[in-house]
Amino acid sequence: MKKYQSGIRRERLNAPERNMDREFFQTLLNGARGRHSPYWSEAQSRINEDSAMSLTAVYSAINRISSDMAMIPIQVKRREKDGSKRVVDDHPVAKVLSSSWDHGQTNAFFSKRQVMGYCLGWGQSISIIESTRWGEVTGLQHHHPQYGRAYRDSNGQLYYIVMGLNNQVKELPPEKVLHFKNYACCGDNGDSPLLIGRPALALYTSAEAYAQTTYSNGGNMRGYLMTDQDMTVEEVEAYLSAMVDEHGGVTNANKIGLLQGGMKWMATSFSPEAAQLVASRTFAIQDVCRLFSLPPHKLAEMSSSTFGNIEEQNRQYVDMTLMSWITMIEAECNLKLFSQLERDAGYCVMHDLEVLLRGNALAQAQADREYVTSGIKSVNEPRARLGLPPVDGGDAHIIQSNQATLEQIVSGKTLRSNLPASTSEVPINV
Repeated sequence: MKKYQSGIRRERLNAPERNMDREFFQTLLNGARGRHSPYWSEAQSRINEDSAMSLTAVYSAINRISSDMAMIPIQVKRREKDGSKRVVDDHPVAKVLSSSWDHGQTNAFFSKRQVMGYCLGWGQSISIIESTRWGEVTGLQHHHPQYGRAYRDSNGQLYYIVMGLNNQVKELPPEKVLHFKNYACCGDNGDSPLLIGRPALALYTSAEAYAQTTYSNGGNMRGYLMTDQDMTVEEVEAYLSAMVDEHGGVTNANKIGLLQGGMKWMATSFSPEAAQLVASRTFAIQDVCRLFSLPPHKLAEMSSSTFGNIEEQNRQYVDMTLMSWITMIEAECNLKLFSQLERDAGYCVMHDLEVLLRGNALAQAQADREYVTSGIKSVNEPRARLGLPPVDGGDAHIIQSNQATLEQIVSGKTLRSNLPASTSEVPINV
């Protein structure tokens, strides 16, 4: 039997799958969600990964990043002896990552978006690597983060506990698990941004509830009814109930009222502007952007965006938000999906970032022109990307004739090569 590098004892790996109570398993995985902060509030206790998704800014942020990451194709490349990297489409890993992770049940875009959603919402995603006896990857079976966790034994060796269908628990070595995770303060499991940002999200939900209550009451706060007469509890409740039925809610806003029995009205209301409803909701969106390192304009918060800086913010989005996830995914795939022999042979996983320019035709055309005129690409390569047929002689790489090395300029070879044959021997008078 193969000896796994994770250090898990052989008898534990050979043990049959066990059934375990799901509630106990969730407690084992989640542990005690620390309520040690002196500022812990009841609003924070209602914030978890599922409830936070009801906030529009949180849902939009996770959907935006996960969809953009799923949009970028993952390619398998092989480093050649001349230093170039050639795309390999017939490798088993390439077929899985580009076509379907789960044997054709869903497409690769859906699987990658789902996995990225787990990373952004729950802090990590765990996928079991399915392979043949010879180590050829055939599929990736991703699980909800609530049913998968990384642990270390007494010797410090890493292993994973994953719950599958019918409450079956598996203990797996690290080379059998593709683990994408968010930044973690400590431990081998990624931290959920939604739990880290509980105080900010609790303030967000409180502001939403406050706004909803304010506008449902006609946009105004209430006040007090004052009287010098003695009233029983039943009379007070009946009077207040009649006032609410007559003047409460949006449909009864701005109606004329009549106070009876010597009642006086003491207003305690202030406008929504004084309550900073709009400003607090804007600040809540910015807090969500900070949690995910997302430019605010991606969530339609345009208070600090202009036509002049929106392009720069898009570049920052790629550099500061997407590139960290891209680097982490490539590193994990290169480590887990290829054998040591394949890595030594130059096989690796890379994202094709040119797809990010697909929506900007002008930027893509400028990039293609620079690649062709500098000799990096041939004319037929951009044509193939655009779905156009190749042209005769289009596979040759061209370069501008006025470009030369410093040695050629000093020796004068460039000047002599540019002269006509009949005048190459004629001296030049200065």
